[in-house]
Amino acid sequence: MISHHQSFGMKRALVVHSEGLDEMSPLGKISSLKISSSDNDRNTGPGVVCEVNPEKISKFSCDQLDFGIPSCTLHDLQGGGPDYNAESLRRVVSERTSTCEQSSNARIIFQILNAAAALFVSGRTNSLAEGVVFARETQLSGKALVMLNLWIETSNKLKEDSVAKVA
Repeated sequence: MISHHQSFGMKRALVVHSEGLDEMSPLGKISSLKISSSDNDRNTGPGVVCEVNPEKISKFSCDQLDFGIPSCTLHDLQGGGPDYNAESLRRVVSERTSTCEQSSNARIIFQILNAAAALFVSGRTNSLAEGVVFARETQLSGKALVMLNLWIETSNKLKEDSVAKVA
C-alpha cells in the first residue's frame, strides 16, 4: 500500500499505523522499521509512520510526549453514534485548555495530534512538533470552532441545494 501512494501522484502523504489505528494516536510511542520503496510494503510492525512523496518513502518515529501530549488508552478515544461524535467534535474544538497536559480529554489530544499531521503533510509546518503548536494555537484562539461552524454551514447549504435540484 505504501508504494502505491507514489503511483497515485500524491505530492506528500503520511501512512500511519499506530497501535491498530490508521491515524496518529496518543496511545504511545509511534516507531517505525526501515522502509524503502524496494521493501515491497513488508509488514512494518505495530507502530509505523512513513512519509511518502514522488521521489522516496522515508520513515520516522515520534513520541507524542516530546510534544507535551500525554498517552491515553484506546477506551479513552472510543466514540459513539453520529450525534455523539458530532457533539464530541464540537466540544473538542470549543475547548480552551491552554495545554494538553491540563486536559483530561483524550479526544482533544487526538485531534491536535492529527491536525498536526495534516499541517505537516500540507507543508503548512515543517515538522509534527510545529504542527502541534499551530493546532493548539488554532484551537485556543477559537479559529478551529469558526472553521467547524463554516464547514457545517457549507455542508448544510450544499445538502439543501442538492435536495432542491432533485425536487
